Amino acid sequence: MSKRAAAAHFNISRDTVEKALAFSVPPGYRRTAPIKRPKLDGFTE
Repeated sequence: MSKRAAAAHFNISRDTVEKALAFSVPPGYRRTAPIKRPKLDGFTE
């Protein structure tokens, strides 16, 4: 299947298909910033 056909089949951009094909295994989810804790976290149990 060509990249153009895959983009049309999945209804996504050809650039997205290109990025997906760059990885042999999907990269998975990674957080960009740490989890923000509430200000009252030390006072609650």
